[in-house]
Amino acid sequence: MEITCENLSLDELASIENFSVRAKNVCRSAGLDSLHEFLEFYLKHRTFNNIWSCGRLTNGQLIAVCKKYFDQELDEDGTVELDGKNYKAILDSFSPTQKAILVKHFESLRLNLSIRALNGLSAISPRLDFDEISKSVFLVNFDFMDIPKIGHKTSLELRMLKQEIIRFIKEIESDGEGLFIKRYKMEMLQRNFRNLPADFETMLESLCNENGEINLFKLIEYLIGTNQMFNKSYQKVFEVYFRNNDKTLVYTKLIAEHLNITRVRVKLLIKRLEVEIKENLLFISNVLSYDLDNSGLSTTEPLLFIDDRFANSMNEKAGVNFNSIFYSFVISILFKETHTSMNAHDIFHWNKKIHFEPRNSTGCYLIANRLFEHFEFKKCLSDVYSRIHQKNNKTYSYLFQSYIRNFVKAGGEAMLDELNQVCSTIINSELALSVDPHGRIIFERNTPKKLFEYCIDILEQSSKPMTLIEIEKALREKYHIQKKTTLSSIRSNIIQKRDIFISFGRTSTYALKKWETKKKNMKGGSIRNMVEEYLLAQNSPKNLSCIMEFVLRYRPTTNKDSVLTSLKVDRSNRFRFFKDQIVGLNSKNYDTSTLEGLEESQHWIRKSDGS
Repeated sequence: MEITCENLSLDELASIENFSVRAKNVCRSAGLDSLHEFLEFYLKHRTFNNIWSCGRLTNGQLIAVCKKYFDQELDEDGTVELDGKNYKAILDSFSPTQKAILVKHFESLRLNLSIRALNGLSAISPRLDFDEISKSVFLVNFDFMDIPKIGHKTSLELRMLKQEIIRFIKEIESDGEGLFIKRYKMEMLQRNFRNLPADFETMLESLCNENGEINLFKLIEYLIGTNQMFNKSYQKVFEVYFRNNDKTLVYTKLIAEHLNITRVRVKLLIKRLEVEIKENLLFISNVLSYDLDNSGLSTTEPLLFIDDRFANSMNEKAGVNFNSIFYSFVISILFKETHTSMNAHDIFHWNKKIHFEPRNSTGCYLIANRLFEHFEFKKCLSDVYSRIHQKNNKTYSYLFQSYIRNFVKAGGEAMLDELNQVCSTIINSELALSVDPHGRIIFERNTPKKLFEYCIDILEQSSKPMTLIEIEKALREKYHIQKKTTLSSIRSNIIQKRDIFISFGRTSTYALKKWETKKKNMKGGSIRNMVEEYLLAQNSPKNLSCIMEFVLRYRPTTNKDSVLTSLKVDRSNRFRFFKDQIVGLNSKNYDTSTLEGLEESQHWIRKSDGS
C-alpha cells in the first residue's frame, strides 16, 4: 500500500495527535521515529500489541491514528479496502469488459517495468497473471521487500505500480462503463500519438457507440490520413502495397516507377514501413477484441484466416480500403496473446529457387498458441512443399494423421485431431493439396511418362501378349505419340527393362514379366533358356520327348525338330548330347551310375561343330 502523506517526526506526530506518554514511549522503543515508519509498521504487522509495554488501550489509540492517515482502510479478511469496499467485492462487481480493461492496463504497465521488477512479479506468478499477482499484493501483510532479491529501489517501483492499479480501479468504479471505456481509449491514444489534430475528440466520439465500442479500422484510417502512423515519405508505398488488391500487378516495379527509385530500394522501404506500422499499432494490444466489429474472428478458434474475402468484407462494413496484408498486421497484433501469425513467405522462404514475396501468400494464418507451441508447422508445410516440387517418378500417399505425427512436439499428441484439421486447411489453401476422404495425403507423379511406361499401360489394357507392331499402333492411337516411336525405339525401350517385360523367341512378341506367376502357361525367354531351366531341375539327362512336354506348355506351335536344332546350334556350349536323343547340361555333374550305358553322340557333336 502506498503511503502518500507528508512525513512527520515522532514528536510532531505525538503533538498533533495528542499521543499519551505511554503511546509515545511504545513507538520510540520500537524505533518508530517518523510517521512513515509508524504507518509501515502497522501495514506489516496490523497491530502494535507485539511491542513491549503496549497494552489494549494504547494499541487501539495507535491503530486509530493509522487509519486516519490512510485514505485506504483495511478489511478484516486481510485484503485492502478501497473507499470502504473490499477489493474482491469491487472486482466481482466489474463487468467482463471493465475487468478486461483492468487486465490490459496492468499488461501495459508491466511493459515499462525494469527486469528486476518483472523478476519480482514472476516470483509471485511465473505466468505474470494479474489475478494471481493481485491476490498476493493486496493482502495486508504483503511487503515487496519480502520477495527474494528485491531491494528498496525495486520495491518502490513495484509499490508505484500497485498505487497506479488502485487509482485505475477507483476510476473504473466511479465512471459508468461506457463513459470509462471511451475516456480510457482517448487517454491511450493521446499517449501513443502526441500530435493529434484538435478535432480528434469529436472524431473519436463519432466512432464510438454507447457501449464504448470503437470502429477500429475507421480510427486507423483517420490516423493514417492525419500522418500519425508513419512518415509521409512512406505514403505512396503504403497506398500501393497495403491498399491495392490487384494481384496481377508487379508491386515492386510499380512502386519503383512511382518513386523513381530502384526495386531494391522499394523492398527496403516496404520492410521499414512494415516495422513502423507494427510499432505504431502496439496500442491495439490494449483495445479489446470486440472492437473488431462484426469481424467473425474469435480468440477461441484454433485457426484464423485473413484473406482477400475477409478484407473485402471488413472494408465494406467499416467504410475503409485496406488489403489482406494490412488486416493481417493489425489482427496479429490484437491476437498476439492467443495466436501466432504465419504466412506463406514465412513457410517457404528457405527455398531459394522460388522467390516468394508476401503478396504470393493467399492470406495470413493465425494459429492458436497452444497448438503452435506443440507442433512444427513450418517444418511440416515445408516438407509437403518439398515433396510436391521434388522429382516424383510415381504417385505415393501417406495416412495424413500418421504423417503429421513426425512434426508433433512433446505434449502435442492430445491435440492431434485439431492439428490434423489446421494443417490440412493450410495445405489445401496454400498448395492446393487436399486430404482424400480416406484420410490420405497423395503426392502425384510430376515427371513425364517414359515410353516403356506407355508400353506397360498398353499391355495391361490388352491383358495378353502383343507384337511390336500392335504396340506401336496402340501408342499412336491411344496416346497420340508420334515422335521417336519407331519399331526400333520401342524394342530398345522394352529390352532394357528385362525386369518388367518378357519376350517370346524372335517373334517380337512381348508381355509383362509379372504374368509368368499370374497367368497359366506363360513364360518368356528363348526355347534354349526354357530347356536349360527344365534340365537344371532334373537329376539326370532327359529324353527329348520329356523336354518337349515341358516346352509345349509354353510354346504350343513349336516342334521337336525345331527344338533339337536350336539346342544343337547353341554357341555357349550349355548342352551335352547322348545317343537316343537324350540331352543333359555341361554345367551339371551327373552321378556316374546315371550316365552308365549312355554314350555321347559323336554324330550330334560333329554336326554341331560343323554348323
